[in-house]
Amino acid sequence: MFRIASRISSRTLVALSARPSPISFRSYNTGLALDKNLAVDDVVRMSQYALRQARSEKSVGSYGMGYLVLKHCLSTELTEGNDPKHENSKGIALLAMSTLFSERGDYVDAIEQLNGVQELSNSYLGVRVAAYEAQAGLHLELEQDDMASVVADKCIELVENEKTEDYEALNVRARALKGLTELVKGDINSGNAALSYAELQQTRQNYTVAKEIYQHVLEGASELEKSGNVYLGGGNLNMEGLMMQAMCGLGQLESHLSNFRKAEEHLTKALAKAELIYGETHPKVGVILTSMALMYRRKAIEEKSSSLVVQEVRTL
Repeated sequence: MFRIASRISSRTLVALSARPSPISFRSYNTGLALDKNLAVDDVVRMSQYALRQARSEKSVGSYGMGYLVLKHCLSTELTEGNDPKHENSKGIALLAMSTLFSERGDYVDAIEQLNGVQELSNSYLGVRVAAYEAQAGLHLELEQDDMASVVADKCIELVENEKTEDYEALNVRARALKGLTELVKGDINSGNAALSYAELQQTRQNYTVAKEIYQHVLEGASELEKSGNVYLGGGNLNMEGLMMQAMCGLGQLESHLSNFRKAEEHLTKALAKAELIYGETHPKVGVILTSMALMYRRKAIEEKSSSLVVQEVRTL
């Protein structure tokens, strides 16, 4: 998603108003998790194992092993059947498969897995919303902005047609997705009306709101891990990536506020997580390193300290 953020035009950023976001972000974490009792336990464990195995060496062999685990999972009775529990389980495995492909850069294959999730009409609605989110994110990575916008429209339509008890939270997510796709396309008014997103608030210099959102994302992810429930996300919107981006965003924000100790702490955590997930040579690691360099440059300027630090950053 770092690549997506970088494509928001300067014209759009300058024109964004400072009005508060129309939708509360606080309900966003609702619908992100699936009660562990609503899925086959073996599928959840196998999906988690497959991703751990793939990331253990980040090699062709380790990703191939992760793929085989998920393929086996999808070809057994564990994911067969049209009842909600088995369809939820199949959706979890497909989301994990899309994450695996996405991390290898195989976005087309990742999207194909996500298309399969929409066939699971008896699954929990949040599973299908997560698939649409991931699919739109991958289209944006591929610079297929119009396709991403179409997917976001489908997500809104799905949520509107199946008004479940989690309707409010899922509606927030669907409209936030639509807002992101419109903002990337440069549609300021549409993006401003629909988007409830921390990076937008940070761009507007609404730092208090942005900080609250980033912290809420991290707190929600931590609570979800402790609960043992299943995070609903895939592709480039998996939980580890989400946490990494929130940490990076917090670090950048604290740097803007001249809280350099906190900025360094958050960016260091983001860097460690990025290296763990993607490896030391991945572009996302480079983005975080650049954020750290800019933080040190800002610190050096404000404290009128080592001119060498400033000079080094200028050469990046």
